[in-house]
Amino acid sequence: MASGRIRFTFTETGIFFFGYQVQPLQSRVVGEQPQFLPLTPISQTVASNTFTLNIDITKTGYQNSYDLYLYLYLNPEKIRSIEFTGINISEFVDGKDIGLVGFNNLTSLILKNTSIKILPIWLKTLNTKLQILDISSDGDTYRTGLLKYFDYRNASESPSTSTPLYTAVSYLSLPKKGAIINEGGNDWNDEIFEKYITSQVPTTTSIDDPSIVDRVPSTDFRVFGAMRTLNIGDRMLGRNPRLDDVFPGLTSLLWRGYLNRRIWPISGTPPKINNHGGVIESYNIHISGASGNITDIGTSQDISDNVVNGPTHISKYKIDAIDVGGDYDYGRMNISGNIATSNFSEWVTWFSQTKSIDISWSYVSISLQPTGFVWQNLQGLSTEYSGGITFTPATGTISDPIKAPRISSLNVYGTSSTGPIPSLGTDPAQHTASITSVQFGGTNTMSTVSENGYAYILPSNFAPDRPSSPHKLTSFAINDTSRVGRFRANDFKYLYELNNLNLERSPGLWGKFPIFPTRKNPETETKDISINIREGCRFYDLSTLDITPSNRYIARDLVFLTAWNQNIARGGCKLPSLEGLGGTDATKIKYIHLNNCLVSKYPSNWIGTDKPPESYVFDTDIYSSVAGITPGRQINDDDAIYFMTGVSDFNKRVLVNDSVHFSTTGEELARVVSVESSTIYLDRDIPGSSSGTYYFKRHTQPIDNWFQAGFTDIERIRLANCRLSGSINIRSGFSKITDDSYPCFDLSNNCLTGYTAGFDKIFSGSNRKMTLDLSYNNFSSSVIRDMLSDLLAIEAQRKFTNVEVRLNNTKLSDSNTYVNYTQEELFPTTIQASSNQTISLTRVEKVKIYSITKTTDASGNETVNIIVTGAKDITVPGAFISSSNGYFQTQTNGRQQIVENELGVKLKDNRHWRFNLGFTYQSPNTSPTVTSTTYSDPTTREESLGTIVKYTIDNVKYYYNLSDLA
Repeated sequence: MASGRIRFTFTETGIFFFGYQVQPLQSRVVGEQPQFLPLTPISQTVASNTFTLNIDITKTGYQNSYDLYLYLYLNPEKIRSIEFTGINISEFVDGKDIGLVGFNNLTSLILKNTSIKILPIWLKTLNTKLQILDISSDGDTYRTGLLKYFDYRNASESPSTSTPLYTAVSYLSLPKKGAIINEGGNDWNDEIFEKYITSQVPTTTSIDDPSIVDRVPSTDFRVFGAMRTLNIGDRMLGRNPRLDDVFPGLTSLLWRGYLNRRIWPISGTPPKINNHGGVIESYNIHISGASGNITDIGTSQDISDNVVNGPTHISKYKIDAIDVGGDYDYGRMNISGNIATSNFSEWVTWFSQTKSIDISWSYVSISLQPTGFVWQNLQGLSTEYSGGITFTPATGTISDPIKAPRISSLNVYGTSSTGPIPSLGTDPAQHTASITSVQFGGTNTMSTVSENGYAYILPSNFAPDRPSSPHKLTSFAINDTSRVGRFRANDFKYLYELNNLNLERSPGLWGKFPIFPTRKNPETETKDISINIREGCRFYDLSTLDITPSNRYIARDLVFLTAWNQNIARGGCKLPSLEGLGGTDATKIKYIHLNNCLVSKYPSNWIGTDKPPESYVFDTDIYSSVAGITPGRQINDDDAIYFMTGVSDFNKRVLVNDSVHFSTTGEELARVVSVESSTIYLDRDIPGSSSGTYYFKRHTQPIDNWFQAGFTDIERIRLANCRLSGSINIRSGFSKITDDSYPCFDLSNNCLTGYTAGFDKIFSGSNRKMTLDLSYNNFSSSVIRDMLSDLLAIEAQRKFTNVEVRLNNTKLSDSNTYVNYTQEELFPTTIQASSNQTISLTRVEKVKIYSITKTTDASGNETVNIIVTGAKDITVPGAFISSSNGYFQTQTNGRQQIVENELGVKLKDNRHWRFNLGFTYQSPNTSPTVTSTTYSDPTTREESLGTIVKYTIDNVKYYYNLSDLA
């Protein structure tokens, strides 16, 4: 115990709380009598009907480590409710419970964060008074004590040591004292306990079934008729619990699990409750572990039964809120059954009463289109991963409307729902008025509607015009389904508030992308549009999403567009134009991801021309021709489909974005937008139905006029493998692009050839991490150098310090693939003349060593004696040049040297940026090299030797000659 509070509610206004004291069981001083702790006295001084006692003993030093007695001085007869919060209260040391003896008018007991294992014994006497018992936020001590189970019923139970000694229900309601089984653990302690334990009602069984053990109220058990709220949470367990007999007036039940605690408190059937004729405010067994049928909650399986305090089918209960759902991290609750999927007149109570239903992650199904009825008060509905919603079959292309005007969302993802997607209806009072989001997908159990053999995802009346009460839908999603179908051009026309369309991972959705609705008055009303159709949808024409002045309001309002891998298995799609929009209606777009939406290479099975499979596509490629094909068309309601048939290998001979011609010189008839083996789809009609030969011309997607205005908010743009051509020519925006886990600017794997402008726009704004991926394009070496020159000039300003630029594989090879340039191709060096080098030539000769002595005879005559004493090497001017067969004293070398490319020097000297050119730049050797050699100052061997003094005698020098050579 350290700190906390106790909140009292009184039966009337007055002063009924007089004070409290805290005494340790033992003193900190051995042998000393424990005294009351020196706490500031607190008492009620003003008459009221509530009082809160705040307790804090942390300054006394006795908190947490000492057993303490808490004394409360009050009038127990005047206490209506008690709430313990944050006080680690527990039983007495001898195991006795806290009693609450004398609290004869207590109607509510709320325990939070205590260590109680046994409920106060005086609660037994309050069966006509106690209305609220809440232990849902209490400590975790019950499950380790005698009251592990709140209720336990098992028709086949044989008494054993595994049978619980007590349950909260037996402890409170069985008149006899003692445990359920005898001391030997092999028999019932009394027949009354046996009847209690074996009074289970099996799944899909009524309580009046002859097989059910009959117990007599007030004789076999004490009825807690006043109890209205039981909040158990996951603190106590239950097995096949029944609350209908002991707590017949129950109006609110919370007995559920919590993901963070991983305790699923109920095994067996869901808790059964009684129909007392009043409202069941809440029934919540979310992720509790219960299993069975939703009808097990009621007391009868006969749908017509409606007996107050007797057998009643669940359909007759006045339930405000019910939650039998599971969870993603828990899995499915093993509860099945149907809510108003048939016999609609039997469910009228729910139609008028029920406000909230959660059957998510269960096997329960429901209908929202009851014939002749409306879900008048249903507001909260959770149905994802449930048994699903049973939608009524369509009539032609018309679906019945949802009849739940107050629900705000509809999520049937991952369910076993059947029937077509419903209509939002025309009458807000009877159909939908509040719904803001819908989500379908995860399975393929729902059906489509059909018109002339073509399947449509939505009924033709999905969102009809409602001038006086417009639809409020803001989000529409279909994810993870392979259900095949098209959208009509104006399926969403009257959904003026729609701003989020999510169709990702749904490869069956195909055709021209529908027109996204604007606000009703787009001239003055804007919104932020987010479109996610990534990972393999089959929309083959995205021109309704053009960011151009001609598509003004969509171009203005579009904020998020991710559509990568669009129709990729059929060659890609018609791309939206990204010209841009400025002025008062400037673009707000932040994110564009269209990677792999118009494949840049020929397919691996290509036979249409002599171009190699998997080589890059260019506008200059020759036509392919296909004979024996026929144009066709199907004009459906708000959807025109144009196509050609006649051969079975279109996918080997025709590409998306090909123009169609009668001849190689004829005008363009249409563009191909999707290619299947036996059918190609076109963006416009080719009149007639005669078989013939048609010619198909390759086309890339030029971007020279893209990014001309707007784009001031763009953060990421990814257009890899989209067959883009022309020049990068960014004239506006791009000052906010920044990497996430991938490059923020990706135009790789395309057919781009030029660069006009844009780096000054990209490298403006604040310093940030950016990766520009321009690899695998058809840039000439001069274009690469121009781009590098601009980029390195920006780098030299040192404003941006975390940049990567990818320019590898940008040279078109002879095999029509991209390879890397060499360093010399991008950074060619120059050669300049260097100053001549003059070298004095010498050689080494071995000559004799002489010893010179003088002698004088008696007459005074002097004699010089010269003798050879050895040999030595001397350096002699001039060297023998074999090519000239002579000796020369001077060599003159003509020289030149390599000059490093100035742009290469800048690349080498950049400090912070990473450039990927497909090679690592290496500085060239700039040392001078010899280009020519001449010799001058000729001499002879003897002449050159004669320049070296051999010896000196009497001041006379003598020079070497050939005879002196050793």
